[in-house]
Amino acid sequence: MIEAKYSKLAMEVQLISRKLIKPSVQTPPHLQNLNISFLDQLAPSLNVPNIFYYTNSDEIFFC
Repeated sequence: MIEAKYSKLAMEVQLISRKLIKPSVQTPPHLQNLNISFLDQLAPSLNVPNIFYYTNSDEIFFC
């Protein structure tokens, strides 16, 4: 059970499956290495956990 720190709401999260999806084509050599900017090198790396919620509906709505 995961509980929010400042809220009285609680939600249970279930892991349905865990799979490694391999690409159908290998990445070309000229795209394998990327250079990052000077500002990106100075910025601290932040890892923020996210949970995305999607409706479980058979209907598809188009705007």
